[in-house]
Order: sequence, then structure tokens, then C-alpha cells
Amino acid sequence: MIETQRKAPGTLAGLAGASLGIILALGASGAVEPPGYYVLLAIPIALSVLTIVRSTAYWREVRDAGPGKGSPQEKRYIKRFMIATGLYLVGMGGALVLFEQTDDPVLLAAIAMLPAIPAVAMALSFRSYVNSETDEYLRHRIGRSALGGLWLVLVVGIIYGFLETFAPVPHVPAWWVFPLWAVGMGIAQFLFDRDGPSAEGP
Repeated sequence: MIETQRKAPGTLAGLAGASLGIILALGASGAVEPPGYYVLLAIPIALSVLTIVRSTAYWREVRDAGPGKGSPQEKRYIKRFMIATGLYLVGMGGALVLFEQTDDPVLLAAIAMLPAIPAVAMALSFRSYVNSETDEYLRHRIGRSALGGLWLVLVVGIIYGFLETFAPVPHVPAWWVFPLWAVGMGIAQFLFDRDGPSAEGP
């Protein structure tokens, strides 16, 4: 069981992705135009930087906690998550710049992979951690948190899916499921840490 003062910054990562999605949607719809559009992009960039800073601090605390206060599996996961988050930030920034420079469909597909591949790396690092973690408490905590994120994705996806079918609401890109899941997972982790493992999950 980990005895550190800091919490893993999963919620921050989810908020960074969610805010980026909202701003991109506003820009695509024409509701926000430059230079205001670029000013608003500072929000997800700042959240992403804060995620990296918090991840670094959390990883150092877990690394230095000593035996019994942070499993080797979690330490590896945090390190991989930090690297993937940094690459995601760079990839998203590059994609936003390069997107305006070309109309070639092949290049656009390659540009789309710049943030997509690091995001997939985050998901794979999480999967590897869950499969390798041997501490039963941590496995229970991460499992409950992941189910909380999945619950939020299902509820929002079902409701908004029917709204898109029957009501004049904007289309939401499918990649929104990842930041939404991260937000739900962060909320579930907070509730788990606040109420303890005996509390009812989502």
C-alpha cells in the first residue's frame, strides 16, 4: 500500500484532454477565432504541463518512499505515463501547427497520429500496470477507478449519442472517450481515497 501525500494526477490529464476538445470544437465551429482561439489553447497546454510536473513529483515521492510504500510496478507505470504525457503534449502542439499547413490527406493522417500514438501509449502503460501489479490493495483501487471511468464514458456516451440522433447538438469526436475516461477515473480514485475500499463504487 502506498503511503504518499500526493495523488496520481490522472484527473489533471483528463481535464487537459477535455478542455482541449472543447476548445477545438469551438474553433472548428467558428465560435472562437484567432487570436482568442490561440489564447484559449493555453488552458490545456498549462494543464498538460501541470500534469507532467505533478507526475514527476508523485513519481519521485513513490520512488523515494522505500520498501513497502510503492510497488515497482507502479513506479514503472508512473515513469511510462510521464514520458507518454510529454510526447502527447509535444504531438498535440505539433499537430495543431501542422494541421493548418497542408491539405494532403496522407499528411493529415500522419499528423493525426502525432497525439494519437502517445495517447495509445498511455492506455497500454495502464494495461501493463494492471496486469503486472501484485499488491491486492493497489489492484483493487486501480480496478475500481478504471470501472468508474468506464461508467462515466458509458453514461455520457449513451446520453449524448441519443441527443446527436434526435436533437440539434454538435458532433463530438470519438477520441473524447479517452479524456472522459481519465476524468471519471480520477473522480473514482478521489472517492476511493476519501471513503476507503469499503465504500460503494459507481
